[in-house]
Amino acid sequence: MENLKQSTQFLDHPGRCIHIGDRESDIYELFCAAQEIGTHFLIRTCVDRFAGDGDHTIADELDEVAVKGLHRIEVRDSNGDPDQAILEVRYRKIRVLPPIGKQKRYPALTSTVIHSIGS
Repeated sequence: MENLKQSTQFLDHPGRCIHIGDRESDIYELFCAAQEIGTHFLIRTCVDRFAGDGDHTIADELDEVAVKGLHRIEVRDSNGDPDQAILEVRYRKIRVLPPIGKQKRYPALTSTVIHSIGS
């Protein structure tokens, strides 16, 4: 959280800043702080949060979205041999709700959620 605030202070245009984090950055307070400061974020999530009016989750909404892109990626298997994976990409602007215990302190946020899964 502190890195998000400090790094943004060095920029004249915080809207050009994108904070990138892995699962340990899946913190609702970070999402709110980024919006408050006017920056963006790309986080690999570990929580399937409630969405919309709270009667379903982000995954439920993304299940309704058609695949927007397929990408073939060159990878290596466990032996180091070349292989391919196909990555499906879906995205949608979604109203994301704070965790149940934090709903009185934090607002719902509208975010573009990108979902990718490989096969």
